[in-house]
Amino acid sequence: MKRFSTLLLLVVVLAGCARNAEQAKSPAAVSCSLVREARRESDPSERLALLVEASAKAMAVGEAGQPAYAHAMEGLLRMVETGQLKPGARYAVRGADGKSMTLQIGGKSRNERDFSYFTDFEKSVPNRRAVERGLQWPGWGFPTVGHRSVTAANRANDPFAPPTGYHLPATVFLDFEGNKATLRLLDTYKITSFESDGKDWKIAGDISTPTNLTFRSRRNPILASIGFLLMTDRFKFPNQLIFTEPYDRSRTPVVLVHGLLSTPMMWGNLVRSLEADPEIRRRYQFWVFFYPTGWPIPLSAAQLRRSLADADQRYHYKELVLVGHSMGGILSRIQVTDSNGRGVLADIVGDPAAASLERRMPGNGKLKDAMFFKPNPKVEKVVFICTPHRGSNLALIGPAGWVAGLIRLPSYVVSLAKDVGQYFSEEERRRMPTSIGGLSPHNRFLQAIARRPIHSRTFSIIGDRGRGDTPNSSDGVVPYSSAHIDGAESELIVPADHGAFNHPKAIEELRRILLTQ
Repeated sequence: MKRFSTLLLLVVVLAGCARNAEQAKSPAAVSCSLVREARRESDPSERLALLVEASAKAMAVGEAGQPAYAHAMEGLLRMVETGQLKPGARYAVRGADGKSMTLQIGGKSRNERDFSYFTDFEKSVPNRRAVERGLQWPGWGFPTVGHRSVTAANRANDPFAPPTGYHLPATVFLDFEGNKATLRLLDTYKITSFESDGKDWKIAGDISTPTNLTFRSRRNPILASIGFLLMTDRFKFPNQLIFTEPYDRSRTPVVLVHGLLSTPMMWGNLVRSLEADPEIRRRYQFWVFFYPTGWPIPLSAAQLRRSLADADQRYHYKELVLVGHSMGGILSRIQVTDSNGRGVLADIVGDPAAASLERRMPGNGKLKDAMFFKPNPKVEKVVFICTPHRGSNLALIGPAGWVAGLIRLPSYVVSLAKDVGQYFSEEERRRMPTSIGGLSPHNRFLQAIARRPIHSRTFSIIGDRGRGDTPNSSDGVVPYSSAHIDGAESELIVPADHGAFNHPKAIEELRRILLTQ
């Protein structure tokens, strides 16, 4: 509560420094007065001098000067945004004592962002819940959100950037060292304090607003989920693997794979909750896999495999963690499964037919990619959340079949289905190989995968709807008998339905798994 009160005080003061006779006598009020004067000043050099002087006086006051200091930092950021201050440039500024000092825009500290990297800056949005969760905190500086938009030019250099660009946390901080000052854009995802002039300053931060903007959907999430299920032939995206921030080789990627009738937007709350832990922030960064959920499961898994390989080829990451919810867990499992040559294909169509198909498959064709695979040695852990390893009976009921019939598959998928159709029964040929059919307990590909060992450390999170009836439990979609796998390092039953990925106990378990050596 004390932390929230401090933040609330900051917000109130940022709305305007109060003016009265008593306050005018205090050093903090003098700083506020200088900031107000700077706002009225039309000459950029004079405005700059006033803001620097206000900053110095505010820091001399101590904690009571934080609000005025934040106001001054906001003013300096606006001068950078409008081009009055150039990143990398140096300026001679009149100091508070009347002597000249040098101001550098941007520094080179290890935990600092580059002003020029960003297209624009968006406002930090104070939120009481975010404060309680440790996602916003008071201190020195002005929290902001650096936004880097995506263009054709920088897409080539950063192919895994989100379609709306990166939204990254940063705090503007003026660092005084003798007769020099540096305006820094500190990376508050990594640090909460900064040493300046021989003193350690607690830095204000907001990592909640950037994550909210990253996982903000511009479309109705329900309509988007239905669209990506039914209209798979219209799915167009620069890359299906999406980074939530630029690649950082010092941290391990956690790849989040959503399930049927969903999109990556579902992970927002989970990511926010995990980011509240500084150790998670230090050790991990989050990626999401975006795919049309109506695609046949083997093809979606092959696309995930290719996307991870593309990222590895570019960045050479050491290891990663896969977290899959529902059908996304099956896609993740296939990444750590060995097809044993044409073994999986033989399980589906029989040995003679598998040999015949293999001979006719192009070396780099989509069907071969989907049926012939090796475990990814860089997957250090895989976490299954409500995953139907042996299918779900819901895929067999009437509505599921009706929905499956509405799915529009790309022409190459239809062509592949016709190519292998001769090896299936008449009833199987009537149904196109959509993801819904792939979740049937009778699906041969799913059965083949379920029989094979997992080549990675394995963890399970399973919902029982709070009934406490395991092993006869179900999350309402996936029964325990399908979600359970032998040999997992841990298995946690949480009192939740199929949306268990958002349950606090499931999130805490995932945090524990990530921090487990």
